[in-house]
Amino acid sequence: MYTEKFITKNENLKSSKSESAEFNIEFKNHWITSRINSYYKNNSNGFNSVKVYKPFHLPIFDYHYNESLNQIVYQETGRYIDYYDKSYNKIENFKNSYTYGFDWSLAFKEIKFIRTSFSTSTSYILSEQNDKILEAIDLSSPVQINGQPISYLLYQPSNQGKRYVLTSKLNTTTHIPAIGFVIMTNTDIFGRIAINGTIMTIFKNR
Repeated sequence: MYTEKFITKNENLKSSKSESAEFNIEFKNHWITSRINSYYKNNSNGFNSVKVYKPFHLPIFDYHYNESLNQIVYQETGRYIDYYDKSYNKIENFKNSYTYGFDWSLAFKEIKFIRTSFSTSTSYILSEQNDKILEAIDLSSPVQINGQPISYLLYQPSNQGKRYVLTSKLNTTTHIPAIGFVIMTNTDIFGRIAINGTIMTIFKNR
């Protein structure tokens, strides 16, 4: 049994930060009303509980039962084994993300002949999350690279990356005074692209 005590302190933590900015502009005349809203938000030094990996190079023991002592006796074999997937949890400033985008809307005055008004809106959002967190994976079968057996990998989770979202909407409103009805239609066009990155670090067994 090998025991090592880790004292995790938060004395090096930084204050989390959030920065944001917003810009709005509006144009209006007799026929249309147009608005553009753009924004930006940046979050840094966010808190997160992360795994801290520590390699161990430890001796291998053998054992036998000693009848005279009525107990199991352990002795070193002279061989060692490496562990790369052992970790402990610690609070760190690892969460970072930013988001920016814009919304553009157009509203047209009602067309009297058909008693219908039209409005459109388009929004675009780009967001990125960049948490400096690593996870470990234990290979079921070691692979050989340059004659060395590789048993463990450290990788960055696949939720890291950029996301692009584009949404467009077309809305119509038609009044039918004769029967007291209002007919509304809504059409949405939605698209999203996610680009994820994975980084792997190779560790070799001795």
